[in-house]
Amino acid sequence: MPRLRLAPGQTNPIVGDLAANSQQIFEAARHAARQADLFAVGEMALSGYPIEDRASRPSFPVEAHRAVPTEHGLNPRPQLPHD
Repeated sequence: MPRLRLAPGQTNPIVGDLAANSQQIFEAARHAARQADLFAVGEMALSGYPIEDRASRPSFPVEAHRAVPTEHGLNPRPQLPHD
C-alpha cells in the first residue's frame, strides 16, 4: 500500500504581513518537501492572528492569493472563504 507522508508546518506569522508570512511558509514547505508528499499549515498562517477586520475587506482574498509563492515547483492551494 502506498504511503502518504504529511508534514505539518509551524510558522510564526506576523498579523497582516502577507509577504513575510508567505516567505515563512515557503521556507518551511521547501524544507518539508525533502521528505513529505503533502505540506499543510494552520488556517491563519498567511494572514496571522487575529485576522479581525482584514477578512471583511474585499481586497483581502486577492492580496492573500497574490502573496502565495508559486515558483520552484510548489503547487500552493490556499483555501479562502470564497473558494
